Amino acid sequence: MSFSAIDPSRVFPKRSLTVPPPPTPNSFFGGVPILPESAGYGIVLGFGIFFSIFTTTLVRFGARHQRDRPRLLVKIPVDRSVK
Repeated sequence: MSFSAIDPSRVFPKRSLTVPPPPTPNSFFGGVPILPESAGYGIVLGFGIFFSIFTTTLVRFGARHQRDRPRLLVKIPVDRSVK
């Protein structure tokens, strides 16, 4: 029984680090982005800030109008004797 050497180029094909070709003129927006990159960052950060404020508001509203308020410190009785 003999083992043949495995060709690494077949197992791990080389990938080029080049930029992909631009979109074809047949794309929906003609290969031109409709918004600048900064607008994308603004949208993502805006949604994040909005949902964090919304969630904080809901939690504070729930804590204010709930009968049984959660406490930060829960007292647990502990027996100090060691047997």
